[in-house]
Amino acid sequence: MLGAYTDSSGTMRGFLNTGAMPLDLGSFGGDTIPNALNDGGMVVGTSTNRAGQERAFSYGNGSMRDLGTLGGTYSSGYGVNHRGDIVGSASTANPAEQDLERAFLMSGGVMRNIGTLPNAT
Repeated sequence: MLGAYTDSSGTMRGFLNTGAMPLDLGSFGGDTIPNALNDGGMVVGTSTNRAGQERAFSYGNGSMRDLGTLGGTYSSGYGVNHRGDIVGSASTANPAEQDLERAFLMSGGVMRNIGTLPNAT
């Protein structure tokens, strides 16, 4: 089971509860919100870094990893399958698209821009 709580400093912390004791997922310096868990125990979600940027993360084997972006400053992880393929959204480096999110698929450690639906803003 995934969840989140607010610690004594007011920071949101994500956790994974596998039975005996909840496991804190860590942080990049700010709030951490888990969004999905696969059957292998991999967690994906969003964590705010020290610069105030939201970043997609994966958690597995005891460590949290920043998944990067599509060249911009923002990303968020929303789902993960049993193979460890991750889907989410991220900003790009294109100034014309700076405030627009693009869907991504991360497979084999490579994040690919899979775009938007037609007529999406």
